Amino acid sequence: QIFEHYNLEGLAMPYTLDDFERDYLRSHVHLLPPEDRLKGLRPADLLKSLKPEERLEGLRPADLLKRLKPEERLEGLEPADRLKGMHSEDIIRNLDAQELSRLQELLASHKKQ
Repeated sequence: QIFEHYNLEGLAMPYTLDDFERDYLRSHVHLLPPEDRLKGLRPADLLKSLKPEERLEGLRPADLLKRLKPEERLEGLEPADRLKGMHSEDIIRNLDAQELSRLQELLASHKKQ
């Protein structure tokens, strides 16, 4: 193969054994099993080649949510959706003094109406 390559017209530079080895490997890499082709690649380099949705394939939603802070989980949700599944007692129990006072004011004004 190297001899045939030298016979090509217009060869500007000498074709080294390193050049041949690189070209040979490139032309035959498809014959290797995937696990051999991936050897030597860093995980970060592999991830760059994947689309975001491909990176998430096979991961459970619960595992993905564990990685998010509570405020990140709620980001973009409407208030009604944030409260779904919560009991009113739990909501009230988690209010600070200022929020609880404001709630009492709202309830009092609502009763007057």
